[in-house]
Amino acid sequence: MPLLETVIHYSLVLGVVLAIPMVVALGLQVLILGTQSHQTSTRQHVASLTQPDTREHPVYYVGFFHPYANAGGGGERVLWTMVKAIQDKYPFVVCVIYAGDSTSLADLVRGVQTKFGLRINKDTLHVVELTRRLWVEHKYERMTLLLQSVGSVVLAAEALHAFVPDVFVDTVGFAFTYPLVSMLSSRIPVVSYTHYPTISSDMQTLVSSRETGVSNDPVVANSQMLTELKSVYYR
Repeated sequence: MPLLETVIHYSLVLGVVLAIPMVVALGLQVLILGTQSHQTSTRQHVASLTQPDTREHPVYYVGFFHPYANAGGGGERVLWTMVKAIQDKYPFVVCVIYAGDSTSLADLVRGVQTKFGLRINKDTLHVVELTRRLWVEHKYERMTLLLQSVGSVVLAAEALHAFVPDVFVDTVGFAFTYPLVSMLSSRIPVVSYTHYPTISSDMQTLVSSRETGVSNDPVVANSQMLTELKSVYYR
């Protein structure tokens, strides 16, 4: 009996230890994604604003995480070229853009045509306005890349709470958002097109050569120890 009681005791302890991360993950899922009724409500809202062709295939939602979708750079050209290609080939797909720009859908589409010469179909496009873009814009005095990457998780959480897509596409390079999406739902594939990597080989070279630059403070460049620490930080 003592042996049996010991086995039962440790089995219960092990069960509690294993249950804690599961409960935490479930709590985060409900906190960020919202309840099932919330998710259903957001889908119904987007469905009421879009008109995909579902005669041969049910509607499918592809979410593009691009906080600066209204900018006119190379990354935005890639984003809208992808959207245009999807619209032309898959009329049943609704492209949901997670953007931090406070602009109307009509103005956004008009801007894309003016900047890139691309005609975007508004019927299969929906924009989720993100209000916490400051988290990835703020210039921190130290560890800017790390803190902005952490901020991208906050921004992605806002995006997913507003609308849960069938596929999550990051077109900026915020790699910290990938484990968040995977943790919250294993059913959502994560696709990445990294136009501007968070840390480039040029940045690493700048640090290792101890040159002063935008991404390498003179205090760090003039210190061998700080240079080695920053090289480890970059890796």
